[in-house]
Amino acid sequence: MRRTLTPFLMLALLAGCTGRNPMTIERPNARTALEERAFNTLLVSERIITTAEASNAAGTLPDFMRPLINGLIDAHNAGKAAADSYVAVIGADTADEQALALVNLMNDLDGAITKMFQRGGTP
Repeated sequence: MRRTLTPFLMLALLAGCTGRNPMTIERPNARTALEERAFNTLLVSERIITTAEASNAAGTLPDFMRPLINGLIDAHNAGKAAADSYVAVIGADTADEQALALVNLMNDLDGAITKMFQRGGTP
C-alpha cells in the first residue's frame, strides 16, 4: 500500500504548501513572466525533492522512485542554473538566448516532474 501512496502523498503535500493555487506563487520582484514561471517550476521541484529526501531518510521511499528523483534533481539543478543566468541578463543583448535556454531546461524539468506522476505510484 505504501508504494501506491508515495507520489500521491507528495502531491498532497504540495497542495498544502502554498495557499490558493498549489502550483503558483507570486514572486514580487519578478521582472518577466518567464522568470515567474521558472520560479514556480523550481519551487515545485524543490518541494518534491525535499519530500523525497525526507521519505528516503525515513526509509519509506520506494526503490523504483530513486532514479526518477535523481533525474528530477539533475533537471532541477540545470534549470536553476539557467534561471540564474537568465535573471542576470534580463534586458541585455543576450537575454533572448538565455531565455530560450531557460525555456528548454524548464521543459525538461516539467518533463521530469510529469514522469514521476505518470507512473501512478506503481513500480
